[in-house]
Amino acid sequence: DEMPKENDKEVFAPKTICVISRFPVYSVLRRFLRNLYAISLSQAEVPLERYISNFVSCVPMPIPGGRPFRVYLSPLENERRGDFDSRLKPLELYVPPNPWLPLMDIDFCAPFKCLSIPRVLTVFSLVLQEAKILFISSRAELLTQVMESL
Repeated sequence: DEMPKENDKEVFAPKTICVISRFPVYSVLRRFLRNLYAISLSQAEVPLERYISNFVSCVPMPIPGGRPFRVYLSPLENERRGDFDSRLKPLELYVPPNPWLPLMDIDFCAPFKCLSIPRVLTVFSLVLQEAKILFISSRAELLTQVMESL
């Protein structure tokens, strides 16, 4: 956002958006934030807050085993649903039918991408022993995926 000018210099204030959900739908939320970023770089007809408000308050979580549905953030995307060249990819929400398994929308390969096989086995054995484990990473976006997958 552009703030008032001081001494003929433009000052910009950074925005940070964090979406928290009680459902572990990390890939959907990641795509939502990426779409918001793409919208922020374009000439959006409505403010970003409106997209966030509509997504958080108007988009329901699908029923387990039900049909997946797509959410289009841009009004232009709603008109071009059949086009494959759309700017923003839709958000697809789906809940698997198994009610006894927890909903997990994470990459189970993440520990193997970050750690060697012996380290993964060591961490997994520590988890089974209920030991205290401290995760430190220079790539903060992987911490949740690695910890949730273990």
